Amino acid sequence: MARKLPRVGQLVRVTWVDSRGYENGWVQRDDMDGDVIELMSVGWVWHVAKDRMTLAPHMDVEQTQACGTLSIPWCAVREVLVMRME
Repeated sequence: MARKLPRVGQLVRVTWVDSRGYENGWVQRDDMDGDVIELMSVGWVWHVAKDRMTLAPHMDVEQTQACGTLSIPWCAVREVLVMRME
């Protein structure tokens, strides 16, 4: 089933997975479980591309400038929830 892409300007909550690092230094194989971490990010959709979406948590009121943008590859996205603003 094809993913329904969010539109630029929508406020969304994205659930996604990312790699997880371990403490610095040497680590025993038995101490590593290889798990990834599941994250949630909230922001306005700044850009949508074939391979990724970019969120902006901070924008000017004209929506021409953003700060703290984050690009998330589609292959890491588990869910996109469009937030309702009332």
